[in-house]
Amino acid sequence: MRMIRRLHKLHADVRKKIELAYYRYHILRDNKNSSDPEIMEIVEYLKRHAASFFNQSFVNSIDADSIRVYWDTEYGMPYVCRNSQRLYFPDTWEENKVRAYYLTILQEQNEESPHRYLKAPIAEGGGKTVIDIGGAEGVFALDVADKFSEVYIFEADREWIKPLQTTFKDMQGKVSIIEKYVSDYDDEYHVKLDTFFDNEKAIDLIKMDVEGAEVNVLKGAERIINSSKQLKILACAYHYDGEEQELRTLMQGWNIKTEGYVLYHWPEKEYLRKPYLRRCVLEAVKNHVIE
Repeated sequence: MRMIRRLHKLHADVRKKIELAYYRYHILRDNKNSSDPEIMEIVEYLKRHAASFFNQSFVNSIDADSIRVYWDTEYGMPYVCRNSQRLYFPDTWEENKVRAYYLTILQEQNEESPHRYLKAPIAEGGGKTVIDIGGAEGVFALDVADKFSEVYIFEADREWIKPLQTTFKDMQGKVSIIEKYVSDYDDEYHVKLDTFFDNEKAIDLIKMDVEGAEVNVLKGAERIINSSKQLKILACAYHYDGEEQELRTLMQGWNIKTEGYVLYHWPEKEYLRKPYLRRCVLEAVKNHVIE
């Protein structure tokens, strides 16, 4: 059985390399005369490197070997140190898996990365309440916890619940972890933001990375959106073709900004369609100008 799993993984890895080589070829061919400086940065990078999710030079400045993974004997989980705080991972993860995963976090949240949430001015000011939807390991919540009075983390993957509870064990009363998907309907596993938060709750910032369900999250937060004067949103907008435009349509009249492109190469049902490069994080503010 283990050998079969290895063969399946090998097959998937080979397919992925072929796909990425295909995307790289077409990005280079179709964009060699682009007037977009961010696209040209990617073109210059791909002339010398293989394609990946990020195709900017900052990815080469991050050394995986410098990531130190520790084991907490009291809680029985591995962790890394982030800004003098412990960020925990599932107890079944081996050191190499933690290191590889945290490397992607360092790439995502690098100062030059288009995926860096804290690069957005709207994430710097802080406030009363921040919502982290699709919290996963909790790095965004950990990075902004000192800026807000209340932090709500929505994460439905049970593998992350114990690590999240351990990471934020000293912030009980400030950080709440909700084991549900956020959507535009309510049932045993899903909840609308309008249902979860009462009419008196003032929301300052919503961050969401929910694998293409971002539009549904907004549809389930109509009351919050309509009643908020300066609501701020950070939404990943690359999970499917047209997601950015759908989000922009729902937030028509807001001040919206996007920076940087990524090559999201994990379509579940089909190969990517042009354009292969997609905008990464959409920054939106209601009734407020993004500087």
